Amino acid sequence: MKKTLLGFIAVAFASLSVGANALTVEQAQKALPHAQVQKVNKLTGMNEIFEIQTKNGHVLYLSKDAKTVFTGDQVDLVAMKNVTHEVKKSIKKPESEDLNWSWK
Repeated sequence: MKKTLLGFIAVAFASLSVGANALTVEQAQKALPHAQVQKVNKLTGMNEIFEIQTKNGHVLYLSKDAKTVFTGDQVDLVAMKNVTHEVKKSIKKPESEDLNWSWK
């Protein structure tokens, strides 16, 4: 019984920790209303910054509290690699008629 209860508590605590460090697509979309947010990734080694991928191929970086947005390239200085460039190459861009050109 003790092991089961401790296991449940450990799982519940881990879930809370992940939730506290997560940023959802909906939260990112609310913070960036003009972007068409497609995907949110937590950056390794950067607890407060999330990578935001948009449907039209842009990559932005958003703070955990969704109050600050960063644009530009993320560069891995150890591997000497432009990480943002690699992410942009992997994003499937929509056909031109699928793009939303309006800025409400």
